[in-house]
Amino acid sequence: MKNLLPFLLLVISLQSFGQTKSKKPHFDKSKIAFIYYDQSRIFKNATQANLNEIELLEVEKILKKCIAESKISINVNKYYRQYIVVKNDKGEKEIWLNCFCNVSNLNWKKEVIHVSDGGNCYFNLKINLSLKTCYNLIVNGEA
Repeated sequence: MKNLLPFLLLVISLQSFGQTKSKKPHFDKSKIAFIYYDQSRIFKNATQANLNEIELLEVEKILKKCIAESKISINVNKYYRQYIVVKNDKGEKEIWLNCFCNVSNLNWKKEVIHVSDGGNCYFNLKINLSLKTCYNLIVNGEA
């Protein structure tokens, strides 16, 4: 029995030897809503698609990179997000992200939020997940 504890500690330490913790982007999933694509003007010639967990993490990386490159002072972790996910006519996955810093509309998880003004509390952009690019970043102006 005396030798069992050191043996177990050795086994546990050997199992973790050489393993590194991967840094996953952090985001609050309670602040994310997936909105159904309804042939709106956001995307043309597209069909509804979904994101898996790995793709969602990749979208997060692209979003943060896009914001950093735009030099806009925004902490994306503080924003609520609406995702419309589609496959375009080339078969590429694209996502429209609508981001806002507070929720005043109780149906934000079902209806696209449209706001005029509000400054950088409201912004949206498109991400082409297949190409790992972002485009059409629009930050609302001030009233």
